[in-house]
Order: sequence, then structure tokens, then C-alpha cells
Amino acid sequence: MLLTIITGKASWKLIICFKNTIATGDKIIVRGEDATNSRIQIKIVSKKMITEIALLNVTAGNTEAFENAFAKAQTIISSMKGYIKHNLQKCIEDDHQYLLVVEWETLEDHTESFRKSEMYKEWKELLHHFYDPFPTVQHYQKIF
Repeated sequence: MLLTIITGKASWKLIICFKNTIATGDKIIVRGEDATNSRIQIKIVSKKMITEIALLNVTAGNTEAFENAFAKAQTIISSMKGYIKHNLQKCIEDDHQYLLVVEWETLEDHTESFRKSEMYKEWKELLHHFYDPFPTVQHYQKIF
């Protein structure tokens, strides 16, 4: 659920209107403000969100090219339905290994909406040729 809250008296009514629909434990993410600071987008994320984990082994000599390609590819994933946030981490002990962590609102947002989208084809074209072996992707749900 994405809300746009406009400052002024109407904004307080909107917040009150939605207050009772937010479940205990739901996470609220502020996405940013426009240039006039008059609108703030807030994403209400269910505590049932999932975390996608992918261990990426990049072929030797291609880490810089991979990082440049990922800089472009991250704009694709961040525009997808159900996307919350992501980070890419580089292994200290093995500089060819990366950990990709992506949070999604639901499992289906990743497996259905993203992977079956036209944009996924571009994602694959940008990144998949860097991996050897091809990564296993697993999904996790927060317990505590």
C-alpha cells in the first residue's frame, strides 16, 4: 500500500483514516519528499514481508563490470511491484563473491511479478552472464 500524504488539515484526516488499518508490527517506510516538502510518500509494509537472499559468484576479472551493470540493474528491481529495499554486499574474504539481499512485500511479488515481467529480461541481460555457478536464490521470513 502506498500513500501520498499532503501536508495541511487534510493530511491529518488521512492519517487518522488509515491508522486503524495498520496491523501491530507493520513497518512504515518513508520514501521521500518532493521539492516543496508538501508531499511525503509512505509505504506500509506488512510484517509478513519476505527477504530474498542470493549468493552471487562473479567470474574472475569481472567484478568492476558487474558492479557497473548492477548500478544500472538496481533501478529495474527498485521499480517493481512489492519491492521494499535491497543491498548488495561484497565479501571481504573472496572479492568475487557478493550477497544480494532484497526485501519484498510478498513472495509472489518476487517470483511472479518480477521474474515474469518484461523488465526481468533486461535484468537478466545485464547481470546473468557474470555468474559462475548460477546463484541459488532463497526466501526467508522474519520470525523474531
